[in-house]
Amino acid sequence: MQISIQRRAEVLTFKQLLMATLAFLVVFIWVFHFNFGPKIVRTLIGKDAAASYQSHYYSNITNSNHQNSIAYKFYTGELLYKSNKQATDWWKRAADQGNEKAQANLARAYLLGEGVRKNYELANRLIAKSMSQNY
Repeated sequence: MQISIQRRAEVLTFKQLLMATLAFLVVFIWVFHFNFGPKIVRTLIGKDAAASYQSHYYSNITNSNHQNSIAYKFYTGELLYKSNKQATDWWKRAADQGNEKAQANLARAYLLGEGVRKNYELANRLIAKSMSQNY
């Protein structure tokens, strides 16, 4: 008794192949951009050039919530580099617009001296402003 095994060759249509390729590219670009992109850019063009590009790229952002988010990313190093000075600059912009989270974060920076000189008076005023907005 002989058993024969037949394989059924699956042929993808052009549309299926195109959709699979696009899906792969979208995932690849997303992963590359958000996980490896900043580190590779920093390595290829240098820290100073990357910082200059990044400052220019973010310079037009005026929404205080976005500014607070950018500051946090500078603070944690999620962007091209970690910089407490850049973080406090962005928190100042957002705090000047009345963002309570930015005011609290900036107060912490003044209390700990992260990116700015320690200033307990200013920290207390910022905490009071943030608390007055129920944060």
